[in-house]
Amino acid sequence: MPLFEQLSHVAEVRAYWFDQANGGPFEGYQPLFEQLSATEWKMSDDLFAIRKQLSLSEEAILRWTELKMKEGAQPTGPYDHPVLFLQHMVWHEGYHAALIMLALRLAGLEPPEEWEEPNIWGNWRNYG
Repeated sequence: MPLFEQLSHVAEVRAYWFDQANGGPFEGYQPLFEQLSATEWKMSDDLFAIRKQLSLSEEAILRWTELKMKEGAQPTGPYDHPVLFLQHMVWHEGYHAALIMLALRLAGLEPPEEWEEPNIWGNWRNYG
């Protein structure tokens, strides 16, 4: 998939499973696809809209997970525990991050380690 399709797909998967777990969409959700037929979809190539949906879903998932943990971490939607929803998203996004990095490597455009540290790996550490 081209980069815009990978990112649109990640945003839509977040939105879909958030809706399943939460019982409704996150505030500000706007679809990033157009259904062309019963089996054909066109993903958005609007990087501004994709970035906005990724940002909104990130905030919604963070707030939702914190709330569910404070409420006692009961089963929610199709998940036995709210952390399992978060784990699902991490695994899914890790898969797509790897595909994007592989595509860049194969095209001879691998990002340098100086970029990877603050933009990928640093996101998993507490710098604050």
